[in-house]
Amino acid sequence: SVLNQISQITNINMADLSELEQTKLKDLFDRLDSDGDGLITPDDLKALCAEAGNELDDEQAEALIARADPDGEGTVNFENFCACVLIRGAIRRRLLVLYQLFKEIDTDDTGCISPDNLKELVAQTGADVTDEQIDELVGAIDQTDEGTINFKEFVVALIVVLKAAAGEEE
Repeated sequence: SVLNQISQITNINMADLSELEQTKLKDLFDRLDSDGDGLITPDDLKALCAEAGNELDDEQAEALIARADPDGEGTVNFENFCACVLIRGAIRRRLLVLYQLFKEIDTDDTGCISPDNLKELVAQTGADVTDEQIDELVGAIDQTDEGTINFKEFVVALIVVLKAAAGEEE
């Protein structure tokens, strides 16, 4: 199933969820499935938004469904709903870990990694990296030409490195 395939990729397993967590996911799904047909459709989302006093147009509702609809059928079943919710949670947790790493490198707490931050890190680890190499690295990653690396640039650079390590094309 799609959930099993995604679970293998993201190390998510429904069996690892507590009964309470599974029940909460089912309750949320049932709340979104306004007509009770076992599928969340754009009309279900629009009905829920209308009930909450908000308007969702067809294009917005379809775009939301498409995010959790790997089959492109225009509907989301419980399995795909769970996969989407769990994957988003896993991504969020991974981003939090990356943010913590970013904050540890940003020792002066400026919200950016400076060449000085990297030079300090290199000195702590004893790596054989020159100041010029660090400056070149920052220049290659820095897309805003501020001479520093912001969090978004940090994440993008890590993705590029991981893809290269995995032998994928950029």
